[in-house]
Amino acid sequence: MKAPRLLATALVAVLSLQGLPHVALAKTTGDTRGKVDTLIIHAIGGPECSGGKVIFRPVKGDASSWKRYFEKHETLGIHWIVDRAGGVVSSISEDQIANHARGANDSSIGIELVNTGDGAERYSEAQINATLDLARKIIARWHIAVSNVFRHSDLDKGTPLPCGSPRKVDPGPKFPWDQFKSQLELEPPANLRIGP
Repeated sequence: MKAPRLLATALVAVLSLQGLPHVALAKTTGDTRGKVDTLIIHAIGGPECSGGKVIFRPVKGDASSWKRYFEKHETLGIHWIVDRAGGVVSSISEDQIANHARGANDSSIGIELVNTGDGAERYSEAQINATLDLARKIIARWHIAVSNVFRHSDLDKGTPLPCGSPRKVDPGPKFPWDQFKSQLELEPPANLRIGP
């Protein structure tokens, strides 16, 4: 399980570079909440700096292994994880605040996609359609407007990394965002078909 440990080190380093005390954050408040009005889509991978260059480390594992990673992590939390095969697992209860999107945690639900997020790794149809199905259920459960479904990169515009990359680029350019959002509004729902 080297990849999650490497990512944990990278995420703590990024938080430290941003001047954020990573131990001061909690993966969840444990408090139940009554209001949810935002859904945020993430990718596990993300940019980091190495030798002054932007790099993306490979992301391995499935939804269950990443659930174990998040549940052991002292600061990061997520509500849902969807892997490349379309497997879906829950972590933090939707009615609790999870620490997944700086400045947007209080009334949002986060879905984490197992992907490098580098713009090179494609998302599988199984993963996209499982995410679409999950997003529709969350939207219906909490009466979230489709206009309040965001990419993590839409919301986290913090200080760029020292190597010039934005802090967050997920879910990245290989995620078919426009198609995904338009499918969320369709009745009856349909699956997305993506090319090779």
